Amino acid sequence: MDTFLVLIALSIIVLLINTSLAKRDGNATRKCRPDISKLEKTIHGEHVELAKCCENNGRMVERILAKLDVLEKKSRQRNNDEERRSASTRGIDDRRHSNKKDHKKARVKCENRDFIWAQMNNTCIKGLNSTLLTSSSIAECKKSCDDQSSNCMSISHNAATEECHLQSKYSGVWQVISPCDLEGWDYAEKRVKPNWKWFDMPNTCIMHSNVKRFITLSWFSCKAACEYEESFECRSIEFDNKTKECHLQAKHSGNSPLSSPCYSRGWDYAERQFF
Repeated sequence: MDTFLVLIALSIIVLLINTSLAKRDGNATRKCRPDISKLEKTIHGEHVELAKCCENNGRMVERILAKLDVLEKKSRQRNNDEERRSASTRGIDDRRHSNKKDHKKARVKCENRDFIWAQMNNTCIKGLNSTLLTSSSIAECKKSCDDQSSNCMSISHNAATEECHLQSKYSGVWQVISPCDLEGWDYAEKRVKPNWKWFDMPNTCIMHSNVKRFITLSWFSCKAACEYEESFECRSIEFDNKTKECHLQAKHSGNSPLSSPCYSRGWDYAERQFF
């Protein structure tokens, strides 16, 4: 009898325990049901199903959803950072590419500028002014010539009137006038960028070495004629300032003896020394 009563008591206890567990499971299921629509999310393009994770009174689901939200925010932040880095890199690459092109342009411009400006004050060339501009300075007038086509080889500028003449002729092919018979004019011309310089020796000459002889107006125009000579390699000049006679010569102190002081009075000598 006692054993029978114990079994009945145990059965009642088991029944009560099962009923309690069933209620708890039902409550957990009901608590999870409202969140079923939230149990499917997309992260990095992959569909994640969480319907089977509804347990422990829904607390597991809440933790998973919270974790997914954190992951999604981190993913979004990472994507934004990558986009910014990519945009920054593209910007740097674009600037580098632009800088390379700019450097290339500058390099080409420098390489193409194979001349220097030689300026002669109180000097001019008459009747050759192809273009007339207004320039406040001779430097601005030179720049206007640089900006023109290669036809511009020289300029004449008057600081008082701010006149700028662009010309295709230069002292090597046309007679310059120095001193200019018109007041206020300065002259400048493009010359081949030299790898040499003039070395002047007053009261000096080379005997019997003249290749060309002609009259010119100044020591500077005699030098210019030598620089632009094309029929032979002109290495030296002689100039008589009194008679304005100019001699162009292939000889120089390196291959011919000098006469210094010159055997004939009034002659000055200059030669191109290469370096």
